[in-house]
Amino acid sequence: MKSENREQIQKAFTQQAAGFESGRMNFSKQEYLDYAVSRVAPRQTDDVLEVAAGTCACARAFAPHVASVTCLDMTAAMLKVGEEAARRQGLHGMRF
Repeated sequence: MKSENREQIQKAFTQQAAGFESGRMNFSKQEYLDYAVSRVAPRQTDDVLEVAAGTCACARAFAPHVASVTCLDMTAAMLKVGEEAARRQGLHGMRF
């Protein structure tokens, strides 16, 4: 099933992708990501799935602590930003 607003969503988030992890976004603050990881207490054998991942900020926080991470998002530009950030961070075991 396709979202009726898929093209509008993709257009809007493609335009936002480059600046999506700026300090203006609460969900990308390191203290919040660290808190989420500490509360979940992931294991090295866990596989993580992040849906509506955007730039995969949450998934990247989990990546060093788990076996693998899969990021899904409707907007390819958002995933590309996340993949580039993961590469810069030296993260492995991630699929975008």
